[in-house]
Amino acid sequence: MPLTCCGYWGTLNYAHIWLSVDAMILGELRKDGGVFTKHSLSETLRLYSVRRGFPSLEKDTNGRDISAVVELVNEKLCKVPEELEARAEQCIELAKDMQIIGLTVGRQVSAATKLSWFLSPDNWTVYDSYAARALGVADPKKFYAKLQGIGGNTESGFATLCSAIGTSLEASEWSQLRPARIIDGILLNLGSMGSNARDAISQRRAAQLAGLVEGLPKSGGDRLMRRARSVQTQLDELGLGTRLQ
Repeated sequence: MPLTCCGYWGTLNYAHIWLSVDAMILGELRKDGGVFTKHSLSETLRLYSVRRGFPSLEKDTNGRDISAVVELVNEKLCKVPEELEARAEQCIELAKDMQIIGLTVGRQVSAATKLSWFLSPDNWTVYDSYAARALGVADPKKFYAKLQGIGGNTESGFATLCSAIGTSLEASEWSQLRPARIIDGILLNLGSMGSNARDAISQRRAAQLAGLVEGLPKSGGDRLMRRARSVQTQLDELGLGTRLQ
């Protein structure tokens, strides 16, 4: 599969994240009534490599500080807006609140978008500097504004892509993969390539994802590759098969 097949590699990339992190945390949240506990929030921050922005979690062995984070996150994100930009603003406000009361070092907007995703994953993806770089922006607000109109459709580009990818996954063993996060995987791959942005993925990452497929039971690996190719076909039909801008 050529390196420029961003939909194919983005699907495999997210399958890895789904199997290693997301399915596990979402399962814990379901068990706990759809809200964060101290354990699930701490694990989310750790597994998504953003815990360093929350040094207070390491200081209080009685759990007071992490309890404050849990309460604030569950309160602020109990209901999320449907529009991408409005939801981004909600996450930015949460990051400001956490900083103001001393729960974080700096404004942890990326972490807030990740926590928001786990509480309400539909039609939302997380902010990451590499993903933003793929869209030619750096500011979170601009990232979600650009994401909304991805592919040249200023009103519903993101929703159109999610729908197309969802069609490729439905009625399959991999239907639980979240289309919005596959878009995230595509953007992460593109953004991490820097000057080689015409390629969708590095040789090293391609080898790792090929190893992931080989490590699955053969039927599961074959079906995952078929779904990834189907996602690629959908993006090709939309004229977005080689790059997203």
